[in-house]
Amino acid sequence: MSSKSSGNRPAAPRVATGMPWWVWGGIGVFGVAIVLSLVSSAVPTDPLQLLADANKAAENADLKTLLQSLESLRQFPDREGEVSYLEGIVKLGETKPLKAIPLLRKAVDTPSVKARAWLALGRAYGTAGQLQNATDALKQVLDDPEVGSLARFSLAGMMNSIQAYDEALTQFTALAEKDYDIGRTLYQRGEIYIDLGEYEKAAADIRKSIDIDPNEPTNSLKVVKLLRTLTRLGRFEGTDKYAEQLDNPIAAGSFKAEKLIAEGKIKEAIAALDAARRDARENPQLVCTWGKVMLAWNDPEKAKQALAEVYVACRRATRNTEGMQVLQGIAEAVGNKELADLARQNVEMLQTKRQQMLEALKAIGSDVTSVEKRMDLADLAIDCGEVELAERVYRGLAMFFPDQEAVIAPRRARLDQPLKLLVDLGNSVDLPAPTPPPDAARPDRPPLPPPGRGASPAEPAEPAKDL
Repeated sequence: MSSKSSGNRPAAPRVATGMPWWVWGGIGVFGVAIVLSLVSSAVPTDPLQLLADANKAAENADLKTLLQSLESLRQFPDREGEVSYLEGIVKLGETKPLKAIPLLRKAVDTPSVKARAWLALGRAYGTAGQLQNATDALKQVLDDPEVGSLARFSLAGMMNSIQAYDEALTQFTALAEKDYDIGRTLYQRGEIYIDLGEYEKAAADIRKSIDIDPNEPTNSLKVVKLLRTLTRLGRFEGTDKYAEQLDNPIAAGSFKAEKLIAEGKIKEAIAALDAARRDARENPQLVCTWGKVMLAWNDPEKAKQALAEVYVACRRATRNTEGMQVLQGIAEAVGNKELADLARQNVEMLQTKRQQMLEALKAIGSDVTSVEKRMDLADLAIDCGEVELAERVYRGLAMFFPDQEAVIAPRRARLDQPLKLLVDLGNSVDLPAPTPPPDAARPDRPPLPPPGRGASPAEPAEPAKDL
């Protein structure tokens, strides 16, 4: 379940306070505006050079140079369009899109900045939550030789943000064919394929996005998604170089154990899980993998060792299909037909919910207007355990449909609510007694006082040793 705690979220502002990721390419995000002492002798006087310097400064988030160029261009009365464009860029870089929009609309009629102005205007509309206007503006320059790829990347990002995957895939594929920012392009497309359940395509894209730039800082996150996808496919050949990049001990231990199970190395799989389980024994992913290891022995006594842990994990992670499948297998192995049947019912219902979610996701692939369909999609995603997708759906709605906040907020509150089992698992499993806290087992210490009352003073620290 989502870790977010507030069911009564504040209404989303009409304009986002941050810059969405699809605005990053080709324009920097400026921090607090600064007051400059402009030295005119240090600034070129050729208006074309000033404009070129300003464009480069915008790309590098160099506010000082941009403002210098802008101030110098104001000295040329015939450069009003370029001045409007640069003023709009400044406002957009300061995340003030509503102030940028009229300036950029004026600038699109100026030939020297026309394409860049349409690009910036599309991004300003998008940041202001005006999706249709943003789409219309960006499509003006998709084939422009200078900014066309930047416009496609922005458009693909917006469509991705609202799960309009048909259009997003079209644009990402066009970018991939041009090798444009190929690492990010393929990874974004790969994530869409994961959502759509097209795991072969997802694995190919994400693998290539990692291989193209092996030193990219976010590769450790990409690797987690790649290895999870390959595990779904049962593909473990050639994965060692990716597994070495995992810096999450839970993901690393779980994947290594899955690979060893596939290779028939059951004892080694147990050893691979030991370190991670010492630090996060109740993690649902680790418990699920532990259950798979115990099942792989094909020994009822081994399966029985994992029964209670997997049962408790499934009562906590109530919409984990894989966990329920493991529980069903263990229950069958130990002869608990009642529990096996209850787990099977949960698996079948979760699979049905997931199929409904995939159908809902495909139904909005070409739809950029329906709020209701997207909230229905989020409900189905929550129902089948895809909470991260539901969170992304609501982030997109908040970004592009802020005027619908009163309608969205009550439905979004489901993210913060616990989910019951679709079918209760009954009480046929004998659970071990809870382990008492360490202090309770030490007769040499008095009982701990109630929290906040009569607390004993802290024991004096050992004197520092002279090293």
